[in-house]
Amino acid sequence: MNTLPLQYQSLKAVLLYMDPNVRFKISHRFPSISSTEKVVPLRIEELDLGDLTTTVNQTTYKLGIYREYKKGEKIPWRAQRYNDFGGFPYDFDRFGFEIFPGHNALNPGDVSLPCPYNLVSQVERDTVHIERMHRTRLKFYQNVLKTRLGSENVEISDGEGEDTILEHYYMSLPIEELERHIGEIYEDLQPFECRRFNLKPPFVCYIMLTITSKSHKEISLMPYNMKLHEAMKDLNSFLFGGRHQSIQVQKLQLSINGTILRLPVGFKIETEQLKGLNNLSMRHDAIISMLDKKSFPLKSVSFFADDEPDFQFSDMGKTKSFTAMDVNPEIDLFSILKTLSNQRVNLSFYDSDFGIGQYLGLVQSWIENERPIGTCYSFGIEEEDTARQILKLVRANVEGAKRSKRCVSIPIRNSARLELYYIPMKSLNDSEQEEFMYYCDWVLKMRVVRF
Repeated sequence: MNTLPLQYQSLKAVLLYMDPNVRFKISHRFPSISSTEKVVPLRIEELDLGDLTTTVNQTTYKLGIYREYKKGEKIPWRAQRYNDFGGFPYDFDRFGFEIFPGHNALNPGDVSLPCPYNLVSQVERDTVHIERMHRTRLKFYQNVLKTRLGSENVEISDGEGEDTILEHYYMSLPIEELERHIGEIYEDLQPFECRRFNLKPPFVCYIMLTITSKSHKEISLMPYNMKLHEAMKDLNSFLFGGRHQSIQVQKLQLSINGTILRLPVGFKIETEQLKGLNNLSMRHDAIISMLDKKSFPLKSVSFFADDEPDFQFSDMGKTKSFTAMDVNPEIDLFSILKTLSNQRVNLSFYDSDFGIGQYLGLVQSWIENERPIGTCYSFGIEEEDTARQILKLVRANVEGAKRSKRCVSIPIRNSARLELYYIPMKSLNDSEQEEFMYYCDWVLKMRVVRF
């Protein structure tokens, strides 16, 4: 049968409505249509950017270092685990030491996401002190193992100190777990031996790309001829680089840890929602630099509220809805809420110390300042009794307030009333429940409605 290739305009129409991950695959396998694919707007439902991962909708692209051990060499348990789950997340030098080349280097297009802490440890791993520490641990584990096997007695001290607790802990471990710990220390010591005798490690490194979706997992190994951050730059440049228009994303999520996003020059996103952000005040400029101006006003922003400046995200006032999760009880939250102009606000707390009197103060503020119709604030509540006490306090202290079983209604002007009521968490849909992090059983809502 003769088949005719799609004409240019038809191909563009097909690509526009195609799943983005299928587009990437087609562009990779058929370079002849790559330029056309870059012209057609890219539409993504959910995009999650990390240091070595990029997730497009429900497909994750992950980079790591795969270690292939030489024939006859026993693969250490820890190395096998890394190989099985996407590869080692840092680079290796020629002796097998972990290294961090260019980790903090900013190249054109890269976006730095600052963080008050950095979970990536960049301490030197190849010092004499580190080797001595490994050998001390090795001797301890070997002595414990000999005792457990009955070939030697090791005196375990009495008391409650940290060392004694560790000794008793390791004496209680299964034999195979002790042997695994010993194997891990031998693995840690191996680079020192390779450097001492100028030997190559017993493995060959490859860059591993793992593409994982709901129903499929694909692994590719490539020569280790560049560092991981360079490979990540190449990967994101292939996915997103050279596009003629901003990438259209419904929900954008960013790495929790402090990191540098390796992105192509000119990377821009037109988005509706920013989801699950950390350190929002510190990352404001970095986030804004990635967003097309057409993104504003944003439909919604959700973030973890650690500090008061997190609420000062300058573009949040242009956002219809925002969700603050795990609000730090040390924040003067209710003073902040009285100044916000957002139409919808959702708040969840963890081990909250907020008093019920503060809810009364917020109600009184809304009455005095006549919030617009449609304004609705929602609060995650752990105990139903807390919600009952809030309603009882408002009913007793606000003139004209009327209470039913789970609601207090207050006339605030001729055409509107303020309603304060609570409902079970299970009555919300899944996406709404997610905003309250699941540990609240009730939701207290405060809204302005028409009579």
